[in-house]
Amino acid sequence: MTARTRPVAGDHQSDVSKTSRYCRLPRLERMQAVMRAQCIRIKRTANAMKHIAEGNRRLRRLLDDLLRDTGFISLLDEVGIKRIPSMLVSRIVHTTSEGGAVGGRQPVSTFDVPMQEQSESRFAAPDCLPERTTLCLSCMSNFRRRQVLELMRQTRCFTGDFALALLVASPAAELVNQSRSVRYDSDYVAGLQRQERKLQKAVSIVGLLRQEHPLMLVERTLHLVVGRQLLARAPVRTWLVRQSPEYLASIMQLGAGKGPKRVSRRPIRVAE
Repeated sequence: MTARTRPVAGDHQSDVSKTSRYCRLPRLERMQAVMRAQCIRIKRTANAMKHIAEGNRRLRRLLDDLLRDTGFISLLDEVGIKRIPSMLVSRIVHTTSEGGAVGGRQPVSTFDVPMQEQSESRFAAPDCLPERTTLCLSCMSNFRRRQVLELMRQTRCFTGDFALALLVASPAAELVNQSRSVRYDSDYVAGLQRQERKLQKAVSIVGLLRQEHPLMLVERTLHLVVGRQLLARAPVRTWLVRQSPEYLASIMQLGAGKGPKRVSRRPIRVAE
């Protein structure tokens, strides 16, 4: 056996291949990295939800203006489009105060889209948490433990490094046994606490947006379907180019699947 292929004591190729550079970082750097990664991920989620909500509001406003235009209503009647989902036009009055049709045409009727309620998913029962996570939770008071578990559930991150970072960021009064706790530099602890506050704020924003996010996704899909239906008719497409270029551009952007602009960041490796 040559020196090139001779096994060396302690050299386990399979173990090395499974060990990332992140896992070899010092513990303090790992805790900082996992907190920073969760903040970035949750903020991106919040920005994506806000982008969808803002896009829906813009498309709803533009479609409202179109459906108040008698020329556009007449054009829809000519090309055979007579029904639009009520979710998109629920606030539109298609008839005059006397009850007649707009512009002598029959108004565009609406139809309801069946919706299915989605139950909120729960994550990670206490008996299936990683051992390090369970150990960190056992060092916290009941109140702090519930707070940390809820934050883990919202972020869907239950790693030991994340739990340890939250343990270090815990106030001294929320620790079960302060005498056995590891003492870290006060500036380092304050930095983790600031990151946790930022994470809590981002999680609360996502929680508020998440309540209506499924409906926002449905509305976004309906806007895309209606927009494609309109653009498939050459007369309607020509009319939109002249009369409503903003709506046309919004539908084209929606069909292209363009999301919110992301600021390039240095990639962060997070242990699973």
